[in-house]
Amino acid sequence: MSCIRIVIAAMFCVLLGGCVGSKPAADVYMLRASSGDAKQERPTRGTLKIVLPVASPGLDSSKIAVLEQSGQLSFIEGSEWSDTVPKILQNALVESFEDTGKFRSVVPDSQGVSADYSLLTDVRKFYVTRDASSSRVEVRMVARLTDPLTRKVRFSITSRQHVSVEDNSLASTLEAFTRATDAALQEIVEKTLKQI
Repeated sequence: MSCIRIVIAAMFCVLLGGCVGSKPAADVYMLRASSGDAKQERPTRGTLKIVLPVASPGLDSSKIAVLEQSGQLSFIEGSEWSDTVPKILQNALVESFEDTGKFRSVVPDSQGVSADYSLLTDVRKFYVTRDASSSRVEVRMVARLTDPLTRKVRFSITSRQHVSVEDNSLASTLEAFTRATDAALQEIVEKTLKQI
């Protein structure tokens, strides 16, 4: 099973064409699957298409979301993901299923190729929650395996993960996102494979 890694890529104004006097660009973090655990075995399944996930309101952006105790959704200032949450999770799903070595091909829906299976995913939670004494990252993803021709749902799974943030530092928050996302992907991949 692939492991999710967060890699920082600080984006400075000079790289964006020069913006002297404007608001400093945010630090950008990549959430991605490593390829170190890829299995070298003969594929036993066809082509799997990973449809771009649908995110709940407020989560379809590149901002790192925080759900405050009051219920207000805020964002970590000066930091953001390298792409929108749906796109980074789609890429992570593609890599995670590829790493199993079980499929002839795993592709994002943007490639427009025909497939034997389609995976549709809803991102219900992908944020930090805070109360008076602690913080934790919550990830909730609902995945449905469907037949691309009939659109019939063959299997559905809801993965709920939460990981405590050890302190209020950004590094600890990102590590919690890493662990929660990795656990969600692992559960989705393992249970989906049992249905095919």
